[in-house]
This record gives sequence, structure tokens and C-alpha cells, in this order.
Amino acid sequence: MLNLKGMRIAFSGPHGTGKTTLAAYVANHYNIPFIGSPARAIHQSHGVTAATARTLDYTSHRALQELIENRLLINARIAGVHDRTIVDAVAYSLLNKLSTNETLKLLQRKQVDANRETETFYDLVFVMYPWRPAVADGFRELDNGQRLVLYYTMRGLWKDYENLSGHVREIPNLTIEDSMQYVVEKIEQLLR
Repeated sequence: MLNLKGMRIAFSGPHGTGKTTLAAYVANHYNIPFIGSPARAIHQSHGVTAATARTLDYTSHRALQELIENRLLINARIAGVHDRTIVDAVAYSLLNKLSTNETLKLLQRKQVDANRETETFYDLVFVMYPWRPAVADGFRELDNGQRLVLYYTMRGLWKDYENLSGHVREIPNLTIEDSMQYVVEKIEQLLR
């Protein structure tokens, strides 16, 4: 088995695609840290649910999104398996019509840095397609149209900022169990 200590592997995609399940599986399989999304904890610490998020004014919504983006930027420096990326946060900001100028400028600066120094946020990113309905958990929005928009936005951002990751791979429409096997096989192929 490969030693992935020091690696940063991430799962990118809309809510309800199995990112957390697969990230936790990979972290456990390779015995490396799991770095969960800060979004839920930040929302909960501010008393925000899926229902109340829709009623927030622009300033409050943007402030929460900036907290999430900043936490994701800090987390991106931590080795382990991430279940959300900064690209995901930018896609959510774009969907929610929140100002993303600073974050996009940061991504552009990181891309320039990556061109110069081969610095990346993540060594390997798996992009997940929302092919199955999201599971209602009282926190997430379940609009499948929005999930598709998010997916294609994230996919486009990864193409625009591809050098922010060593490798970006899309996960085909598989069951979670088959996705687990697929991800391990891809990690083994790409990082040998």
C-alpha cells in the first residue's frame, strides 16, 4: 500500500454526492487525517440552517461565506483527505450571487504562484457528479438543478485553475461502494 503521508487529496462537488463518505474511506484506508468541511460547523455556530440561510441578508450571507472560504484556504495547507475544496466555496458563492472578487483574485495569484513554483492546493482532486438524489438531512438544499449548476461551475473552475492541483479526475457514475474501489485504484495508478 502507498504511503500518502504529507499528501493533500480532496473531493470536490455539490452537496450530497458522497464526498464525505469517500474522503473518510480514503483517509481510513491509507491511515491519513480526514479534514472535514468547515461549512456545517460555521453555519451551526452562527445558528444558521438550510431554511434560515435563504433568509439571510447579503452582508450576513457573504460574511459566513468568507469564514468558510478562509477556513478552506487554511485547511488546504494541511496534509490529509479533504471533503470540500476552495473551488467548491467559490462555486457556491457564484451560485448565491455573492461577491467572489477577492477569492477569484486569490485563485489567480495561486495559479501564477503554481506556474512559478509548482505550488498547488491539493496533490489530487476527485470531482463528483451529482447523479443520485441528495439525502435530506435538514441542512442541505435538495434542488437537483442547483446541484448540476454547481457541478458544472466547479468543473469549469478546476479547468480554469487546473494547476491548483497536481491531478484532477472525475469520478464516473458509480455506487458509493464501487466509487471507493475506483478512487483507491486511481490513487494507486496516479501516485506510484
